[in-house]
Amino acid sequence: METNSINGINTQMGQMGMKQAADSYIRNSQNQIASAQKQLQELSSIKEMTQEEKMTKRQELQQQINDLNMQLRQYQTEQHREKQQKQSSFDDMTGGLAGKDR
Repeated sequence: METNSINGINTQMGQMGMKQAADSYIRNSQNQIASAQKQLQELSSIKEMTQEEKMTKRQELQQQINDLNMQLRQYQTEQHREKQQKQSSFDDMTGGLAGKDR
């Protein structure tokens, strides 16, 4: 009985570590997006750049924002899929009893 509780604690701690890593990835992505958006807003006030340079930089920043948003959505979708698979595996192992108790 004690072995099961220790395994449960180890499993929970492992899941917390994975969640923290996921949260860190999401926060980092969101910070990169916010930084690119800020650069985009400040672009018009740069006097040293020509209009063509600003337009090119604006397109680059918008593409970067789009790419980061797409990567973030893909990551979140994958995290959600993994969570569902783990829950499904857990339900299979317990014979669906865990879901019935809730």
